Amino acid sequence: MEYHISECLVACQNGDRTRIQQFLDKFPFALHHTDSRGWILAHHAAAGGSQVTIKQLCKAGLDLHTRDMYGANILHIACLYGRVDLVKYLLKKYPKLYIQYDCYSWKSAHFAAQGGSVDTMKLFVETDTDFTLKDQYGANVLHLACGFGRYELAEFLLLEFPELLHEVGENNGTAAHYAAQGGYVQVMELLVQHGVNMNSRTIHNMNVLHIACQHRNVDVVRYILKFNTTLLGQSGLYNWSAAHFAAQGGSVDVLKLIAVDVQMVRKRSIAGENILHIACLYGHYDMVKHILTLYPDMLYELGKYYWSASHYAAQGGNVRIMELLGQYKLPKKTSSSKNVNELHIACRYGHENMVQYLLDVKPSLANEKGEYGWTAYHYAALGGSLRIIRMLAESGLDIRHEYESVKKVLEIASVHRDKEFEKNVKFIVELTACV
Repeated sequence: MEYHISECLVACQNGDRTRIQQFLDKFPFALHHTDSRGWILAHHAAAGGSQVTIKQLCKAGLDLHTRDMYGANILHIACLYGRVDLVKYLLKKYPKLYIQYDCYSWKSAHFAAQGGSVDTMKLFVETDTDFTLKDQYGANVLHLACGFGRYELAEFLLLEFPELLHEVGENNGTAAHYAAQGGYVQVMELLVQHGVNMNSRTIHNMNVLHIACQHRNVDVVRYILKFNTTLLGQSGLYNWSAAHFAAQGGSVDVLKLIAVDVQMVRKRSIAGENILHIACLYGHYDMVKHILTLYPDMLYELGKYYWSASHYAAQGGNVRIMELLGQYKLPKKTSSSKNVNELHIACRYGHENMVQYLLDVKPSLANEKGEYGWTAYHYAALGGSLRIIRMLAESGLDIRHEYESVKKVLEIASVHRDKEFEKNVKFIVELTACV
């Protein structure tokens, strides 16, 4: 007889008591089944909200205090899915579940905040829950409700516990930062109505506009700019402008919205990076193409270590971007202040496709030496990629004179990896057997 656990899981979620019993009679070992998340049958029953199924599984001998791989118990799951009646039952019958945290220091109220059920949250008001309690990242229930776009719940919490509005969470972010990250305009409007400080900054000096730009949330960016254009002129981490964060996020529409401030768009970071550098680094092809169309002169600006856009593209690993840059006349200086070229960088960061592209298009890069007189082999060794070392060898790049130093770099790199990687260090010995 074939064993299909999925049938039992569906039965648990649907509260099909008869089907569950039939399945357990045929396959009694299924009672202790766990899925890839560590969920037992009771977690699935909790998600479905069936009190009868929970009782049935308990009677069959299932431990209802079992947690999943993230530490969530069945009360947490019932809260997440807004199963009010089941939550009420579990709070009364299994009070120990209420005091348990998951691996992220979430209690039941945090799960209810993510789920968005006002009725479920009201149950915790009745149990005198401390709503100022934060998870390991500093988020309270209002932060989570805003971050997951739970408008009605956020409204309820603001009315019942207005002091939560002024609490800060992860990186000193306010509820507005969470809403900006999630991209929820209505929640943002609600927070503004209740007097949230839209000028607040995180510990990384990021305002809500920076967050919205970074997370590609066009509607939130548009909303913010309607009433607070002063945020456009503020700089964040590394002296990044809103345009830098937009380039990092990769949304051309966001960049178009904030491009009204040309000076801000052209601003460079502390290290000298412009928005083209950032777009190349994060591999956003459409953004790079847009920037090159409107601001082609940025191609000739140098960033950290005198890196050009092609250096950043090499680190980002997007071959299409490197091909696009190749259509333009690149700066004469193609090596950084440390003599590190694009191939060195691609080897260092383990971008196999980029390495192959550069070996095909710019084979002369393979013969150049970087900092400390290192070759591409050294950078590949530092990055820990044996596949790239093979690629360099197959391209004909001589390693014999660099054997000892490359082997040493590779061995140092292997210290930070697993034992299987350490065993593979022997490959370099085989590669240079002729030495």
